[in-house]
Amino acid sequence: MTLDNNFLISEPKGRSLKLDYIDNGSSVGVNAWIGYLEVKFGSNWKEERRIEKVEELWPNGNLKVTGQTVNGQKDGEWQYFNEDGDRIRIIYYNSNRGSAECNPNHPNNKGAGKR
Repeated sequence: MTLDNNFLISEPKGRSLKLDYIDNGSSVGVNAWIGYLEVKFGSNWKEERRIEKVEELWPNGNLKVTGQTVNGQKDGEWQYFNEDGDRIRIIYYNSNRGSAECNPNHPNNKGAGKR
């Protein structure tokens, strides 16, 4: 079994793992258990989670991109801005929320990254 690379990036309390056994092995002469097994992290589970805020700026000082990394990989909401400081895109990493193209002229986006 191989876990997705993002498994250990997600918040530990939100992680879950379920193993399903759907074949009892009788086709190969084994009578084994069928069912599922839920796996939970114990209280002794330790790991290094290095969370860093990232901000990149355009030469004029306005925001170009902002977000965070967990152990060096992009995580959560990342916002992207044009050189005028208008929000143009939002991407959600390690989430089912996907991404959104933003209208830079909308009042919520216009100048959102100005410094």
